[in-house]
Amino acid sequence: MAGLSYIRAGRAVGTSEVANGLSEQANDLSRQALEWQRELDADRHRTSVRIELTQSAEPLPFFLMVVGGEPVDPRPEPVHHCINLDVINGGQTEALTAPFIEESGEGSGRAGLDLTDNLPGRKDYELQPRQRCTKKVSASDLGFEPAGGFVAWGRLASGEEVRSEVGHPDEHLLNLVEKHNRGARPR
Repeated sequence: MAGLSYIRAGRAVGTSEVANGLSEQANDLSRQALEWQRELDADRHRTSVRIELTQSAEPLPFFLMVVGGEPVDPRPEPVHHCINLDVINGGQTEALTAPFIEESGEGSGRAGLDLTDNLPGRKDYELQPRQRCTKKVSASDLGFEPAGGFVAWGRLASGEEVRSEVGHPDEHLLNLVEKHNRGARPR
């Protein structure tokens, strides 16, 4: 008896053929697992931060001072047009530096507003997975006329830049703000 044999697919095969077949299957599974691990690692390290622009009408900061018992003005508070910058992290923890809103268009010298100017030490924003960071800025504080369009961008700690789509003022919202402020108390 030369060696053990097994019946496989209706024919007798030797143990070395069985071992070779198992070895090939193990190699295939190992190769597939390695490819899957590499894809998973790439997904984990892929930047998935996006910036979205929205717009809103917000009340202006207002300080009420009653002098001599005079009645308070019953008219509503004035509102202003705000641009909201939402930074959304869909991946792993990221650090965002220098969020910025500027005029859209090509060329250097575009006007804009650095949203870190009021932060001590120009602190980075650390974004945890699936976290949203929102900054609101009054359109009147931008340093440029937003009618021509505006774009927001930020730099990640890795050096990669993330940009929003170009935004344009919402005419309907601007009309509502103007209409509301006609009946509002003076600023």
